[in-house]
Amino acid sequence: MMAGRSSHDTGEELERLREEVRLLREALRLASSTLPTGPDVAGCMSDIVHALPVLAFCCDTDGRVVTANSRFAAMCQCSPVSRTLRDVLPTATVDELLCLVERAWQAQDVRSGVVPMPPGLFQCVVQPRLDAAGRLSRVLCVGHDVSGLLRGNHELVHALVGASPVTTLLLDRECTVLLGNASAAALMLWPPEGQGDGDCFRFLPEDIATRRREEVLRCFETGCAVEFEDTQDGRTYHHFVRPIPARDHGATVVGEVAVYSLDVTLPRRAEADLRAAARLHAALAEASSRQFDRQSALLDRVFDEVPAGICLMDITGRVLHLNRAMADVVGASETELVGTDCFAMLHPADRAAARALFMHDLENAGSPEGFHELKEYRFLRKDGTARECQVASAMLRDGDGPILGMAVVTDVTEMRRIKAEAARMGQLATIGELAAGVAHEINSPANAIINCADLLMEDAFDSAMVRDMARRIRSEGQRVAAITHNLLAFARERKPPPPPALVDVKVVLRDTLELTAAQMRAEGILLEVSCSSGALHVLGRTRELQQVFLNIVSNARHALNAIPGSAARCLSINAEPRAAGSCVSGPVVSVSFRDTGGGIDPSIRDRVMEPFFTTKGEGRGTGLGLSISNAIIEDHGGVLCIESDGETGTCVTVELPQMVEDGDA
Repeated sequence: MMAGRSSHDTGEELERLREEVRLLREALRLASSTLPTGPDVAGCMSDIVHALPVLAFCCDTDGRVVTANSRFAAMCQCSPVSRTLRDVLPTATVDELLCLVERAWQAQDVRSGVVPMPPGLFQCVVQPRLDAAGRLSRVLCVGHDVSGLLRGNHELVHALVGASPVTTLLLDRECTVLLGNASAAALMLWPPEGQGDGDCFRFLPEDIATRRREEVLRCFETGCAVEFEDTQDGRTYHHFVRPIPARDHGATVVGEVAVYSLDVTLPRRAEADLRAAARLHAALAEASSRQFDRQSALLDRVFDEVPAGICLMDITGRVLHLNRAMADVVGASETELVGTDCFAMLHPADRAAARALFMHDLENAGSPEGFHELKEYRFLRKDGTARECQVASAMLRDGDGPILGMAVVTDVTEMRRIKAEAARMGQLATIGELAAGVAHEINSPANAIINCADLLMEDAFDSAMVRDMARRIRSEGQRVAAITHNLLAFARERKPPPPPALVDVKVVLRDTLELTAAQMRAEGILLEVSCSSGALHVLGRTRELQQVFLNIVSNARHALNAIPGSAARCLSINAEPRAAGSCVSGPVVSVSFRDTGGGIDPSIRDRVMEPFFTTKGEGRGTGLGLSISNAIIEDHGGVLCIESDGETGTCVTVELPQMVEDGDA
């Protein structure tokens, strides 16, 4: 860069020279197109051309100089007229001029370009002249020395490149450095004395040098920009390879390439850190989302599994959300109830009081009253039945959100029924105690009657009738004694159960029927009992088995007495051993009770063994008999099965593992 010249001055000079060239081009065009021919005019034109501050010449189609001004002759250091351009100018200069001429000829217009001429570079303007037939006859050329300007620009470029923090290289096809800065020297590992001529990548490690060389050559071959990254000494560099076009005899080619390299280690690390942070953030967000989903699912499950009904309403009483227990109270689905009036679930007689309490709570929503004391309302089910429920209500506000009404509903219908049944069971226990006392009182006169009958039989030697009457009295007295004995044994105060012992099922069944046979006969029920010969031994507790048989017979009596009209009432009992049971492995003792009652409705068949489930009228059953009986039989290792088609009666079968004594084998 020339001393004292700034980039601003250089730019102004370039603009000035361009303006001069434009004016010269216009003057040349006007002069060549408007001036007439003739000796005087020719002399005048010669004077003008010689006076121009630029070189000018005219040549024919063979490149022979027809005329030239003094500046062109001085540059040629001889008289160029009548001589060819190749005789007076270097070959490179002639080639460049002919290239401009060809371009001007093809365009049939003025063309300009920088041409190397001794002793520097000239901006040349070429204009073709055509003859009358349109053929090229003359070529006019005007040139202005721009060496100083280009030299200043070159120095400016060198200064800018040298001061740039970006690694910058200008390379030819042999990867020889035409221009480079200190940053390039450090990146290319050039020695202090410089890299000299030749491949500028030769000081790098082979793999790095090969890659960079290939990318530069690819830019030369394709004429397209190339970008790539590599790593050197642990740092990452991003390289931009840009083609610089040049003209070679009219064809555009890549004369040089510029290579710019940026150290992107920190940005790439930052990008990697950002990507890692983004991945971490995404993972945390996903984990948080999963945790939130799990917590939400857990809360939803807890909300849905709470045994008490929960209902959320808006300020108009419209149902927003409720759990499964709440839907079960009214016998409807959640989708059926959401969006409906919550007060429509109540019995009509309870709606006014509930709505009044709701409006009171709404007016005092800001006060921290919490839940009210329990109120009792009746809820209507879809089938028209009513459920007695205890309700705790409150108004909730979530920050600045809307006010919500909340009701916690506990169905106490079953609990009250159980309490009533428990009270009745207490009454039954009292009756049992009274019955035991009565039986105890009856037992003494019964024994006296039996003793008196024995005395009559001993004294009535001559009267057959008296002896027969005495036998009958004795027999009936013994039956009364047996009944009272069994009643006392069944009603006796419970103690911890004794260990299982060998029990004959036939004996247990007989003792059970002695308690109920007379009553069934009085009710018109035909009792048919069939037992196999020999003992039917099981390992068990007599009192518990008797309780099971007595409950089954009692249920059969209830079913038979429910038959309307004079239909046959029959209870058939069969006890027999079997090689294998339906649900018990090995030999079993099977006792079946088959009645001719109305059977069990298929819709409730699976519920008859549930605690507190009963088909008997209110006050007539506890719903515990079959559930307790089933538990006793399971405790004995057996099964209790119920079969019924809902029309022709019921068959209850008890299977117990059979115990075979040595004497029975």
